[in-house]
Amino acid sequence: MLEGPRAAIRQAFGDVRILDTGNTSECFPTQMNSSCSEETGVHVFEDEVFLEVVNPGDSAVGQRDGDRGATVYTALWRRSQPMIRFWAGDETYLVREPCPCGRTYPLLPQGLLGRLDDMLLVRGANIYPSAIEDTVRRISGVGAEYRVVVEKSGAMDELTIESEWDPHWLAAQPEAGVACRVLEQTLRDALRKTVGLRCEVRLVEPGSQESQVFKARRVIDRRV
Repeated sequence: MLEGPRAAIRQAFGDVRILDTGNTSECFPTQMNSSCSEETGVHVFEDEVFLEVVNPGDSAVGQRDGDRGATVYTALWRRSQPMIRFWAGDETYLVREPCPCGRTYPLLPQGLLGRLDDMLLVRGANIYPSAIEDTVRRISGVGAEYRVVVEKSGAMDELTIESEWDPHWLAAQPEAGVACRVLEQTLRDALRKTVGLRCEVRLVEPGSQESQVFKARRVIDRRV
C-alpha cells in the first residue's frame, strides 16, 4: 500500500496495524503472502507462488529488481486449476534485500502500486490514478472523497482533481476562505511534482461526492 492511503487510514482509525495482501485469489491467496511484521512491505512466498515483474509491453522481458513493472504469477502447487504465467494487470516492484524481520523472501516494498489498465494518457504523459491518490492522501485538510476528471478543452486534455475538504480541518482554520485557497494551491503544487503536468484543483463540500466503497472508481474520463 502506498504511504498516502496508509497515512489516511491511520488518521481515521488511530495507531492501527495495516496489513497488505495479494488480490489475485487464483494464484495469490492470503496465506501465500504476508505483510512484513516490520512494515517494510509485502513478502512473496515464492516457494508457493513464483512472481515475475515484467515489462508491461512485453511479458517476455523481465524487469530488474527495483524497477516497476507488471505482475505475472505462476502457482507452483495448484493441481485443480493450474496457473502458469498468469497476467494479473497490477503494477509493482520487487527487491531482494535482507529484511529486519528475518525473512529471506523477496519483498514488494509498497505492495501493489495500482492497476495498469487504469493508466491515463494525458498530454502525452502516462498518469496513474494510484500516484494521484498517494499525493492527495498525504496532504492535511483533504476530505474522504475525491475524483479525477479528464476532459477536452479545444485540442488540449485537461486534468482536474475535485476533492472534498475535511470539515474538522476547516473548522479549526481562522479564515475558511483563505485556508481553502491555500489548500488548493498546495494540492496543485504537489500534483504537478507527482504527475509532471499542470492540474486544476477544485475543493467541494463534504458529502457532495458519492461515497466509494469496495473497488473505488474515482476517474471520470469525458474525452470519449
